[in-house]
Amino acid sequence: MPLSALPTASAVTPNDKVWGIVGGNAKLVQPKDLVAAGLPDDVVKTDDLDAALSSSALSQYTDQAVQHAADAKTGAAQSQTGAAAAAVSAGQAAQTGVQVATIAESAKTNNDAAQQAVAGVTADANAAKVLLTAAMQGDAPLNYRGYWDAGTNTPALASGNGAEGDLYIVSVAGTTALDGNTAWSVGDGAWFTGGKWVYFARAGWAAVAQSLYALGTLTVAGVTTGGAASNVWLTAWLNAYAEVLAGIEADGSPIFPGARGRVGPHQYDPSALPGAGLILLDELGSVIDNRSSRAWPGATPVDAVPAPIVRRLLGRGPGAQDCGVRGFSRGSLWLYGNALYQSLYDTADAACWDVLASNDGAPLASGFGASVAAVYGLDAMVSGYTGPAIDISTIVAGVTTSTTIAVLSSGSLDTEALSATLSNADSGTVATVTQWYDQSGGGHHLTVPSGASAPRIGQTQVNGRPCISFDTSGASAAQRLSNTALTFAGGTFSVFGVGRAAGTNCSGDDRISALSVGSGTARIATVSGINEDGYLGVWDGAVLQPGHKMQTCNPGVFGISASGGDTVSVWHGSTPDPITVTAAALAGVMTGLSIGSGDDLSNASNFEFTGLVALRMSATQAQVDLIARRASLRYGFAPQTALRIICIGDSRTAGYINQDGANWPTMLPDYLIEPADIYNVAVSGSTTRDAVNYTLASIQAAISGSAVPTICTLWLGVNDFARIGGSDYSVLARIKTLIDGVTSSGALHVFLISEAYIYNQLTWQGATASGYFGANVTLINPFQAGIPFTDHSNAELWHPDNIHPTRAGDRFLASLVSAKINTYIEANS
Repeated sequence: MPLSALPTASAVTPNDKVWGIVGGNAKLVQPKDLVAAGLPDDVVKTDDLDAALSSSALSQYTDQAVQHAADAKTGAAQSQTGAAAAAVSAGQAAQTGVQVATIAESAKTNNDAAQQAVAGVTADANAAKVLLTAAMQGDAPLNYRGYWDAGTNTPALASGNGAEGDLYIVSVAGTTALDGNTAWSVGDGAWFTGGKWVYFARAGWAAVAQSLYALGTLTVAGVTTGGAASNVWLTAWLNAYAEVLAGIEADGSPIFPGARGRVGPHQYDPSALPGAGLILLDELGSVIDNRSSRAWPGATPVDAVPAPIVRRLLGRGPGAQDCGVRGFSRGSLWLYGNALYQSLYDTADAACWDVLASNDGAPLASGFGASVAAVYGLDAMVSGYTGPAIDISTIVAGVTTSTTIAVLSSGSLDTEALSATLSNADSGTVATVTQWYDQSGGGHHLTVPSGASAPRIGQTQVNGRPCISFDTSGASAAQRLSNTALTFAGGTFSVFGVGRAAGTNCSGDDRISALSVGSGTARIATVSGINEDGYLGVWDGAVLQPGHKMQTCNPGVFGISASGGDTVSVWHGSTPDPITVTAAALAGVMTGLSIGSGDDLSNASNFEFTGLVALRMSATQAQVDLIARRASLRYGFAPQTALRIICIGDSRTAGYINQDGANWPTMLPDYLIEPADIYNVAVSGSTTRDAVNYTLASIQAAISGSAVPTICTLWLGVNDFARIGGSDYSVLARIKTLIDGVTSSGALHVFLISEAYIYNQLTWQGATASGYFGANVTLINPFQAGIPFTDHSNAELWHPDNIHPTRAGDRFLASLVSAKINTYIEANS
């Protein structure tokens, strides 16, 4: 009888027999044995397929997974319970999804709505086979129950007692006896199947991944995982919203991250922020795959800036395009070829400049005659001066030694003598300045007062020249040089420092100072960033009086002047900022002059000095202009800049703990391809909330209406998590407020520095990639695998607190940030 003449079976049960060729012999076999032996990829039960594609069951489970994943984010106390529940729902959804995955390409290629996921996490290849076979039959025995402490048997597990498919991951190693196994390591699995607990070593997870990988490419919410073209991970559970609920890492480790997750170096971000879809990032923040509705701002060149950045500012003279719309207003100065040029007209693309022919290269205090109260410098500050400049203290062979360094007949400091003195000092010691000589002939030398420490020399430079350096943020002791005999009658004076500022912002309890005239209630001292406003203000002996302008970190001149009354002018180069003070501060004779910190203020000082001029007069605008021009010519302080960079941050940007004013913003000019005007408004201890509440308005005021091309750097977040708590999304929302605030005021671009892994670094990357921060943002990730800076325990790059970069760490950051800024400059010039 032909086979075609046989009747069709009305029903088939698992125990029925099928006649077939098995092992080359004709035998009867049960249908369930055929299934267990493995079916072709394009074979699946019709009912199961229909159920899967109907999406009813899948929708039910994925909706549950979404809710559990949301619960997992509500708080640390509920996170483990929520994550476990999410994984259970995901596992149920996966039972349906795996059936679809086996035939999706050949049987349902046009069904883009099918939601598919991998089911099953076991321990080795044999267990994977059992699980996959069961999954194909529509009954995957997996119920992830969470973590198990094998040392205390918490939760309590007993041999032979459990629910089929229960799976626990060992969180604490131990020796609890469980169905014959007494050695459990972290990451091992305990799976209850066939009436007993089965032990699977962590190393076995890789075999599971390989077995699951054999199922082929899986597509979940439009994102492909697995398959020959994938280099991401081999298996993952995702819900209908493309949220990662569980997965297997490259080393075979199982993870159950909750609503979003990291597998190996990669991050799945389900776009919890505005927008839809999913973005896959690598550890550098680059996009591997973007299936979201958000455009990745780094994928296309940055838009051209409204006012293009001019180039080659230090290698040419000024021209027609160096005009008002590019930040060069009438009266602007330009240094080129040992000559100063001044803008006569700033008409757009028709600017006119001319060289200044006056002899502005003379020493800074020359020509002020009897108005000179005292003059100090590391070169000749008055014409014809030769003699002692500074006394420095070093330790040689364990003995403290004092050496006087002189100004030579050429008017220059004896740098050979200085270098020799520094070289002879014992290793690990530093040279300090104990006396700065008055070159005016009045004998009002500056010395270290009682209770203060001496500043240093030889640790840093200003424009390649030696300087007297002070500690800024986090200074352990007050460093100060002063003279208590100098007097200024009628509250009339002018004091100008030459050098460079470091940190220029502070909170109310960290008053960063630099210059001080007078004493007691008749006193004016500079204070940078009163109440984190970023402005250079003053202390008038009774009240902190805020200023109205930010202090640049570029080399140049700054100072204070007054002529009695109730107004002090704070000078930013040749630009005055009038500040109203308490009348008593300028009444009568003011006694004393000092530089540095202490004396009722904090230990912090923010200026590295190369010179100081004190006058018994209130300098006119023309006189301050002259001093500023002389400083440019004598010391090479080029006043022209291509753009302004405002650095917003916390102690890591302020340079906390570092000595000699070292921080990465002041190092940026060493790497930038064009000169920039640098402003460091970072505050030690600052949070994103502080920056929004106290600093943002000042930055906006500086940018608004200015033609100077401005970009910002932003590095905040660590203090939010440590001090005020909240979710990473709340922190990101405040970062967005800062970014929106500066860009809406005219900032062209923001360079956002990512947090370290411990502070949700990948969330920074996901938010940037999703476009949440806007298009004018570039993410910089200094914490990449395989580089020394990523290791916070590296004593050469991080201080012992493992939070704050050393000077070497700051130099790495400066070079990294500058490289990104340089790319931006090249694209927008």
